[in-house]
Order: sequence, then structure tokens, then C-alpha cells
Amino acid sequence: MEHRELKLYATMTETLKYDSDNYKDADEIFTILRYSEIELLSSNVFANKSYHFWEDVNIRVKIPLLKKARSLQKSFETLVIDCYSEDNKYELDNIRFRPKQISSPDDLEIQSHAATFSNIREEVIQSIRMAKHSIWISVAWFTDDVLYQELFKQQSNGVHIRILISDEDSNKGMIPKLKQQFETNIVDRWGYNNYNRLHSKYCIIDYSIVLHGSFNWTPTANQNEEHLTVSVDRQLAEQYTENFKEIYRISNNR
Repeated sequence: MEHRELKLYATMTETLKYDSDNYKDADEIFTILRYSEIELLSSNVFANKSYHFWEDVNIRVKIPLLKKARSLQKSFETLVIDCYSEDNKYELDNIRFRPKQISSPDDLEIQSHAATFSNIREEVIQSIRMAKHSIWISVAWFTDDVLYQELFKQQSNGVHIRILISDEDSNKGMIPKLKQQFETNIVDRWGYNNYNRLHSKYCIIDYSIVLHGSFNWTPTANQNEEHLTVSVDRQLAEQYTENFKEIYRISNNR
């Protein structure tokens, strides 16, 4: 993508992250944009303003998501119109979906890996809201009520939620709420002086997306130097799922 195309793409994705409530189908649009490119096609036809020309916005979408993208045409149009910036030469005309060009077999797979080092809680919230079927969480420390409330909303929408959490003093206030509301297993500490513990920090969404990194689900983590990688990778998600199932099976469900 060229500079203006990248500028529009970044504006669209960041707007969905921080202002999603004002856009219909925001979660689905955000998912599709992860696998898309923006293409600006200018014409030689004069527009409304003097010496301005019409310009189309083509959204090049990975082929497996193309049909879904076209069904959300109106929602996409609202977002593009809000984010498109006229310069001293072009004005927005049409918004169209086109297939993203295939350069290798991987282009037919829905797969991506993106690391983030700031605003991590917002990234986690956005991912939770994208879930359609399931959210499985394995985390050492979970004390953030904001994230708890996001999970509660998703469970109310029919999303299946399972949690593995370490038996830590700092978790004592949250554990009763988690066990009352969700399928929650407490993982006991072990080894010399109970030094060893569940130290995982990952979340599996719909068996196809994994959030993994250093980020615990605590308010303190929002102030730390942390990292999070969001991997849309079904094969990787299957590996995490098997790990989760094994620990869930052997953990003390008390």
C-alpha cells in the first residue's frame, strides 16, 4: 500500500478499536480488515470541487472473507466515509470490494500474527468482543474487573467461557466471582515451598485465535512494560487448546 492508502487503512482500524460502539458490525469489519488492503484508484473525471477528480476506494479482501465483506457493504461505507480524507486533488466516489491477489497458497489461509506493546488491555477487550463461540483463558493473575465484565457480557451472548487461574493470594477476591459465573479451575501451586505455579498468559478465542505474551489480566499490568501477540492461526490455536484441556483435566476443580 502507498502512503495515502496506509494512512486510510490505519485510520479505519484505529477508529474501530477506540470507537467501535458507533459502528454497526464493528467486530466483523475489524476482523475482515486484518486480512485486507486498501487501494485508491483515481480517475480523470472532474469531481464537485474545481480541479478535483473522483477517487474510488477498493478494499482488497482475502478471498475466503470476500462474501462476508460484501454483505457488510453499508457498514463499511459508513466507516470509510468517516475516515477518508480529501486532499487538494481527489474526492471520494465509490467504495468497492475486490479479491486480494493470490501470490502463494498461504493467501487462501486466514492467518496472521501481530505484536503489540501498548494499549494491551484495549486489544484484549477488542478480541473478547470478537468471540462468537468460545473464550478459554489460562492466566496466572486475574484481578481486572473491566475484563471480567467483558467476559460476563460475552457469556450473556452465548459464548462459552472456561478459565484456568493460579492459586494466588492476590486472586482471592476474584476467584469466587469467576467460579460463580464461569467454568473455572484453580491450579494449585506445587514443588518446594509451593514455589512452582501456573504461569501461563494466553487466551484462545473460537479455537482459531490466540492471545499470548507477558500480560496478566490485572490493573497493574496496564502500567507495566508488557507484550501481547494476537495470532490468527488455527494450527497454533489447536496446540494451545490441547495444552489447556490437559491442565484443565488434571487441575484441582475446587
